[in-house]
Amino acid sequence: VDLSCDLPKMANSAIWEDDDYSDDGEGECDLSTLSISPVTSPSKGSLDSAGKAVPKPTSLRAYLWKKGGQQGTRGWDRRFCVFADGVFKYYRSDGDDKPCGAIQGEDMTALQLSPFKQSSDRKYRFELHTTSRVYYFSAETPADLGLWLSCLTDAVQTHGKERTKSLDFSTCTKSGFLYKTGGSSKTYRKRWFVLLGRRLHYFLSNVQAVPLGAVDLTTVTEITEESGDSWQFNLVSAKRTYNLRASSAADRQEWLAALRSLQVFGQPLPPGIPPLVAKCVAFLDAHGLALEGLYRVPGSSAAIRDLKALFNQNDEAVVLDDHHCGADIAGLLKLYFRELPDPLMTSALMPDFLAATAQGDHNAKLIAIREGTLRLPDANYQTLKLMCGHLSRVCQNQAVTKMTVENLALIFGPTFLEGGGGAMAPAQMQLQFECMKCLILYQEWVFS
Repeated sequence: VDLSCDLPKMANSAIWEDDDYSDDGEGECDLSTLSISPVTSPSKGSLDSAGKAVPKPTSLRAYLWKKGGQQGTRGWDRRFCVFADGVFKYYRSDGDDKPCGAIQGEDMTALQLSPFKQSSDRKYRFELHTTSRVYYFSAETPADLGLWLSCLTDAVQTHGKERTKSLDFSTCTKSGFLYKTGGSSKTYRKRWFVLLGRRLHYFLSNVQAVPLGAVDLTTVTEITEESGDSWQFNLVSAKRTYNLRASSAADRQEWLAALRSLQVFGQPLPPGIPPLVAKCVAFLDAHGLALEGLYRVPGSSAAIRDLKALFNQNDEAVVLDDHHCGADIAGLLKLYFRELPDPLMTSALMPDFLAATAQGDHNAKLIAIREGTLRLPDANYQTLKLMCGHLSRVCQNQAVTKMTVENLALIFGPTFLEGGGGAMAPAQMQLQFECMKCLILYQEWVFS
């Protein structure tokens, strides 16, 4: 940026940039290289003609140029701007009583000097970022620019610190550098990322205290990875896609594993009964026992995909009610079990269950199957118990559902005992079927 004057160097440059709204990077200003002007230093205020310090302004009233539109797509208009009591207001003129708009201090997230093209753009531009949009302003002189930046800095810093008070980064799941594109800019910039709960915070560097922003992972519907050597992966939400790039293939896999561990599908069972399973079973017990072909008639692929995205975002927050379709919920439940990394009855115990089922004596067979369930991890045992009780109720209502124990065992035997892949010999498939049939028919005794 071709600035002929000195501009203030900020003590914490993280507050000056939220690259979600950055331009294409042409002519971007590096604030860390700017020198401190004695007229506009934010740490000392300005100096009077005798060289004595004047307190830094906490309010300002002056004209600025403002660019219209959510992304500054319209032209520049002269506006009378007032910053007082932590609120920034702008008016058509200094004689107006009603402002055109107001920006609350608690909504301010970042300040940034704007890049410009010397031939066509205003010279002393800055951007004021908020939680909902970015505002574009331009001062007439470098001294005015310095005063506005100095005054607004305190508001951004104060509320930025307030936003980080509740963050305990000692409990973060993962942290490290990633490359991120911002808004319309396709240029990757290096940022320090911290995964804390279901929010992915990003900072200018690993020594900054105030984050530039955060990705709310409860809004992410899909996590994808690019092929090739780019090491790129994407966090897809309804409003935008976050394009991130790791420094190596191994680093990308670590980030993907950490991010996907917050999701539901394709992850190991959590402690206890998974919320998705509990909610689906409760819904189907209430609304599905009168449906013909439950678990046999397929649901809507689009509806199941949307439900999967909702549970992946935040399974605790999903509510299944009357407007949902029983076939869709049944399809979702089957999909969840198919995508478990290890089958519900576990790969390790599958040979034992098949061997137990192969016994000729009926009572010995049931005792051996029951003993096998007792060796399952607690979450697997509790989930299997819930599912077998539910399938027993479906079977008991077969006059309406048209689903016999044989129908249900044929569907869930391969799902619970094999998972999503791997071909089995016909004899093993028959044992799967018989084992599942015993679990459904005798579930009350097996899990007593």
